[in-house]
Order: sequence, then structure tokens, then C-alpha cells
Amino acid sequence: MSIISRSSLSNVHGGLARALGNKVDAPNPKNELGKLEKMLSKLAEALGGKNGAGDAQGKFKADKEDTLELLSKLLKMLGFPGSEEEILNQLKSLNPGSKDGKLQAGQQVRLPSPGGINGDSTFTPASTRSGPSLGGPSSIGPGSGVSGASGAAPLTNGQHAVGHDVPYINQLSPSGADGSYTNGAMNCGPTAMAMIARDMGFGAGMTDAQLINHLGQIGGTNSSEGTNVNGIVAMANAMGKNAQINQGTDTSWMVDQLRQGKQVVALGDFHAMPPHQDESRTSGHFVTVTGMDANGNFLVRDPADPNVRAVSPEQMAHFLGSHPAGGHQVAIG
Repeated sequence: MSIISRSSLSNVHGGLARALGNKVDAPNPKNELGKLEKMLSKLAEALGGKNGAGDAQGKFKADKEDTLELLSKLLKMLGFPGSEEEILNQLKSLNPGSKDGKLQAGQQVRLPSPGGINGDSTFTPASTRSGPSLGGPSSIGPGSGVSGASGAAPLTNGQHAVGHDVPYINQLSPSGADGSYTNGAMNCGPTAMAMIARDMGFGAGMTDAQLINHLGQIGGTNSSEGTNVNGIVAMANAMGKNAQINQGTDTSWMVDQLRQGKQVVALGDFHAMPPHQDESRTSGHFVTVTGMDANGNFLVRDPADPNVRAVSPEQMAHFLGSHPAGGHQVAIG
């Protein structure tokens, strides 16, 4: 599944033209703008492939006239952090045979994850900014129901036994994205909350991109550090909802909150979440937990990867505990 829709491609048309320094009124495969749009579409498919965004290395197949410089421009347009020069340097490091920036037709190009080549630069709103946890319970008891040691295999149909589904929004290509939507790679926090907002009816009259930007302003999301947990609380309060924070990897608290009819925003490590696991990398990431299935798996909406659906309690605990800034669970309701 592509991480960017056809409508999103048309929204960045003007940006593509500016990138080329080429004024063209409509995409045409025979002109340079048409070539760049084709490249953008291929890149979007590579990032949204079976392994999910952030684990797309080796998935982009170059055409004859593709270059690493054009790739860096497109990755920047998709919201990757850093300057075009920094992204280009990452591409060169990942593809040492293409130091001159030229690509061969059919060449498999390794792509950086949105968190950067080293994966430690916060792909999305990681709680790397220090701050007190607001509203944390003074004592947390085990919730009744599913045991954290159940080891249930994820279901593929994602049917809710507890909780309910919410509309999916992709942080890199939300509906309505245009030139004002520039922080996609760091917007997992406000996107996780935007999905809950849509479910609650908050933000009517806004596109998904406008809603994410609006919530990001409330939560203090920025392009270098993303969002901290207190920002999630601020967004919830602006939506007229209470938020309670629990820190740690004990998923029984999450189970209890879901059984109370709440939804949970969890902060952990993007690279610890299947199906895009890569234990050699780390990058802070927020996801929305909407409920549980009949086997006791958590049902997850990942703002960066629509392929994430059902996660076992052990996998959720691993996600929560794998990033230094992780281990935060925020119940919204």
C-alpha cells in the first residue's frame, strides 16, 4: 500500500515544479515534471510496501535518469527530517556504489528510514524532551482479563472484541496535504491523536492534514524533537477529554483502560513493532491502540504503517520498552 495517495501527488505538483525550477501547468509523462511525479509515485510505493514505512531499504528500483539528488528532494517533500543535503548524504552512505549520485536503470536503491540512517534521530514524535508526566496514577493495579503472558498470535482480520475501529490517517500523506504540511516525519503524535479526534467527531471542517497541524500546535510538536507525552495530554484536553499517563511496560494497565472504553496512545520504538521490526535501529514513535481482539491481541493504528494491525501483549511490551524515551501509555477518555 502506498504511503501517499493520488490526490496527495497532485497537491505536491507545485512543489515538484519548484524543485525542478520548471513551470508546467499539468503533469505530463513527456516532460521533466511528469518524470519527477512518476518517481515520487514509485518512491511512495517503496515506502508503503509490505515491510512498511521506515523499513523500505532496497525497495526502490531506479529508472535510467533517476539520481540520488532527485530522491533527496522527494524524500524532503514527503516530510523526512533534515535538509536536502543531509538526506542526500544519507542516501550516499547507504548506497556507496553511487557516490556520484548517478543511478543505473534497475538498480535497487537503499532508502533511509524517516528516522535517519542511524535510526536514533526520532523518526516521529519521540519523548526526547524531558518533562514531568502529567496525570500519572499514583498506584497501578493489574487490570482484569488478558494476561500479558498470553502469547496470542495476531489475527489478520483485526476484529474488535474490546473497543472499536477508528479511521486510519497516515502521518506522511494525510488527506488534504499541501505545501503547508511539512512536518510529516515528526507528526506521529498529533496523527495518533487525530485518529481519535475523528472517532470522537472533533475537527469537523478540517482536512486530516489541517487537523494534524492544529493538534501539533496545541501539543508543541516541532521538526527536531516531535512531541512529548505532555503534548499528547494537551491535545486530549483541547478535545474535551481527560488523559491519564502510566509509565512502564506492564500492558495490564492498558488492558484495563481499554476495557473501560478508553483508547490509548502508546510511546515506544518504531523499529520494535512488527511487521517492520529492525532490532539494529531505534526511533521513538507514537501509535494508537483502539482495543483488543478475541485472542487478547492489541489492535493498533500506526500513523506510519497501515500494515500494523494486531500486536500480541509481548510484542506491545517490547515496543514500549525498546526506546529510551518510551514506556508511556496515555489513556484518552
